[in-house]
Amino acid sequence: GAQGGAADRFYLSGHSAGGHLAAMTALRRDRWADAGVPADLIRGCLPISGIMDLYHPAPTPGSLEERVYTT
Repeated sequence: GAQGGAADRFYLSGHSAGGHLAAMTALRRDRWADAGVPADLIRGCLPISGIMDLYHPAPTPGSLEERVYTT
């Protein structure tokens, strides 16, 4: 891109509530398509001081969400 970044590789980050939102966005790949985001666009996440005691009401069995929310 014009600023020297790669438009096809994004890494999410945020602090505090932003860290929580970045983590939730990175984990909820099932919602990316609804927003028109390609499945391989977001490459990683660096949440800083976010609330990570997250709750998912019904994670899909065998999914990353299940491993994150139930362990």
